[in-house]
Amino acid sequence: MNKLLRIIRDHTFWSIGCVVQRQSFDSILSKEAKQVCGGAYGLAALACWRHLGLILQKMDAWMDCFMEAGARGRHAIQAIVDEDSKILHWQEEHRIGSLSFEDKRVPQSQAADILAYELYKQSSRQLEEGEISECYPLTQLNNNKRRWVYYGEGLLKEFDEDISRQLTRFSK
Repeated sequence: MNKLLRIIRDHTFWSIGCVVQRQSFDSILSKEAKQVCGGAYGLAALACWRHLGLILQKMDAWMDCFMEAGARGRHAIQAIVDEDSKILHWQEEHRIGSLSFEDKRVPQSQAADILAYELYKQSSRQLEEGEISECYPLTQLNNNKRRWVYYGEGLLKEFDEDISRQLTRFSK
């Protein structure tokens, strides 16, 4: 694990992760908001892309994104990217050059899986025990160049309200 963590640290320039609290997602978000983001998996993907998009804008760069081929929610995410990438503002904000779905056994996917799993465990501990410090191996991945977001009740309510405002504005 230490060797793998060193390889991850040496070959990444940013660490982006998002955990969506599933029970709160199901109970808080309106049907419309769930459709907009394509489910909890879609919301996590969109949040990661948005945070990375902000970084890439500063670097004047774009990303080619790949995700796990067998992931639940894959088709919803593909549909969102296919539709929204036609909008110039969305393109500029998210900076996705391409999106593909690959076998999970590629090394980059394994590194992402480790981060996703550790963020999930950390969020579960925080929900049970309140604010706690990060555990190994997150402490080994923690540097100044990271954005790890936990979509709990507060952020989910904000997201739902934002979607509601946007839908109301577009329906007028």
